Amino acid sequence: MFFDPLWFYLKGLIVTLIVEVGLFAFIISKKPLRILAASSFNITSHILLHLFFHFMVVWGFGYNFYAWLIGEILVLLLEGFLYWFSKLIPDIKKAYLWAFVFNIASIILGQIINLIFL
Repeated sequence: MFFDPLWFYLKGLIVTLIVEVGLFAFIISKKPLRILAASSFNITSHILLHLFFHFMVVWGFGYNFYAWLIGEILVLLLEGFLYWFSKLIPDIKKAYLWAFVFNIASIILGQIINLIFL
């Protein structure tokens, strides 16, 4: 169930990395180590998000809009914190603002891809 089907998970991860890390590289920094750090933050938060969804189903809450919203808010909080704590984006307000922008962009593009290909 966790990665079922695997392609669905990988598609989401690929879109997330392309959009969020691409925007990070375009807007924040083109330095390879910073891009690698941003990539690792996104991979970590993506895995944690899917673990959260998995446990929401296992614990009987199900996967619904509220589980999705709570999960995305947790991802935003984690990524904003990591951008700030790592000093990739030293201003905490900007770290959370850019984390929000990156996540909204990947959600929108992911939904567009799902509408086109599903």
